Amino acid sequence: MFCPTCGKELQGSSPQFCMSCGAEQPAQPDASAGSGSLAGGFVVTPNGVPDPSDRLPVRADTPTGSMLELGRVDVGMVTFLSTITLGIYFMVWLYKAMRMYRTLSGRAGANLEQYFWGTVIAVGAAIVLTLLTGFLGLLAITAAIVLEALLINEVIKDRDAAAPLTARAMLPSAGLLVTLAVLSNVVSLTVCGLLVGIPLAIWFYYQFFTGHNRLIEARAQESPWPGLIP
Repeated sequence: MFCPTCGKELQGSSPQFCMSCGAEQPAQPDASAGSGSLAGGFVVTPNGVPDPSDRLPVRADTPTGSMLELGRVDVGMVTFLSTITLGIYFMVWLYKAMRMYRTLSGRAGANLEQYFWGTVIAVGAAIVLTLLTGFLGLLAITAAIVLEALLINEVIKDRDAAAPLTARAMLPSAGLLVTLAVLSNVVSLTVCGLLVGIPLAIWFYYQFFTGHNRLIEARAQESPWPGLIP
């Protein structure tokens, strides 16, 4: 058997999903179905044979490729990696997560790509300008903090929209995460503040990754996408 979406050979006798592209596979046609009835996304003709020309469209929001890479994470390890890399690991991980959350939620909102790359550019500019001139560096740092706060707020909105209603109360709120992110950045601007800023950053990472795991666990109970199974 081959996937009608990508053409890759399917594994197993009656696979429900294509492991290559993630598309849901049509069920075996029911020979007892009447003319024009639907079976697994196909229109079944009177003799029980599906007509491929009338196949229903594949779900447009089915995550594929990198969308299926983010399952449960080891909260302690990813928090440690995010901390010792000064947030670089977190930003790389966040780029994948924000795209997956937006796909799962189907929510239309602010341009995440602009917020993300704006944050990255602002951080780079802050480093360079701080070495050259203090004032302009401070402006760039301020812009980076604001853009990151906007990014985190939108990502958490997508995460909450992707979560089942019964699980949303268990997820760390956008207000808490944005506050922790801003405070950890602001406090860490001074050498003495690192003693407080680093614990705040660790707490932020811990809360964010814990919320991600809770989302994955909740969706695994009802999601049709195998990539979300913990």
